[in-house]
Amino acid sequence: MPRRGGKTLNDESTTSTPPPSPTTPLELSDIQRQIGELAELIDSKDQEIEELRGNIRSEKSTFSALNNKINQLELSVSANNSRRRGGEKKPLNDNDDDDDDDVEHIGGDEDREHFEDDLVEAEDDQMIAFDEDTFTLMMLHPVMSRDWFLAICAVSFQWLFLILILIDLNKASATPFNIPYAVRLEVTVGQYLGIFICVGVQTDVLSSVRLLAAMWGTKDWAAVIGEEGNGTKKLFFVRVILPNFMKFISGLLVLVANFVTIVATPNIVDLMKDVAALLVISEITEIFFSLASFGFLGEILEDHAKAAPETEIEDVFAKKSAGCRINARLIVFLLLVFSMMGAVTFFVLQQKSGSYFYKQYPYCNIQQVEIVKFGDKRCDG
Repeated sequence: MPRRGGKTLNDESTTSTPPPSPTTPLELSDIQRQIGELAELIDSKDQEIEELRGNIRSEKSTFSALNNKINQLELSVSANNSRRRGGEKKPLNDNDDDDDDDVEHIGGDEDREHFEDDLVEAEDDQMIAFDEDTFTLMMLHPVMSRDWFLAICAVSFQWLFLILILIDLNKASATPFNIPYAVRLEVTVGQYLGIFICVGVQTDVLSSVRLLAAMWGTKDWAAVIGEEGNGTKKLFFVRVILPNFMKFISGLLVLVANFVTIVATPNIVDLMKDVAALLVISEITEIFFSLASFGFLGEILEDHAKAAPETEIEDVFAKKSAGCRINARLIVFLLLVFSMMGAVTFFVLQQKSGSYFYKQYPYCNIQQVEIVKFGDKRCDG
């Protein structure tokens, strides 16, 4: 048989590399270690992917906020140019739609700085920011969405609490809402202070009316709630009127519950505790909104809640002077305060006259000045 390099073909086949020996326990442990390292690498890559997703969501919210700011700035520039065109006569060969040219031809650096300051001031004074509550989520997102489900749960929870409080206070008694037949002077003073605090903190009534008026007077309301080109009456009712009406009812229920609780509390300590408890109930919609913004209710609601405060709308009262706007708000606030204080005064006069006492104890013939001492476990006669 011929040879290749000094060996025959049979010699070559007999001297080939032997097959690998069976895997030893040492090699098995090495393979397991490599598998563990690969698993750790995969986990680290998964964490990096989640971080990238979070950054994408954050950038998305930032982009949405910047887009809203740009739209507001364009509205402010258009309004300013309209005022300038209305106050100054322009040559016949000028075009009305050259807004950029109008901005660039402002004379001098000083005038340009004043113009930018006016734009910033106009943006701050003429825009109304949406409140951070679940009613805002109802306005910005379609019906049957998870935003509406969250808002309905929040408002139902709030209304149920308030109605139960009113039912409990209106149980059968000789006086309406179980109002005590007499209270001491310090309790009466605390009732008036409690009314002032409740009206000052509870802003749902005024906020809902103001925002509804602004949406009603703005032509591009559909674009504000993300429905540009779909500004139908049905959409306006469902997405604007209904949420603000529910918010208005919530504010009224809170004020009524506060009022009834205040006039029905016999001592100053319980009065302050009841007012504080009702303030928490009045903020249930804000609490649900905060849970969504912190991410406890899912990523979608988290993104929606973070983008909601960036939504603004032009104030329909912006053409009026700031003093008039402030005076109008102050008048409405004082009207609510004095209305509720007047109602408290009515019940206080009934207590002072002994009307409630003689209804509850018709056969107790004591003098009117002794009524406040009744029930102190001492015999006065």
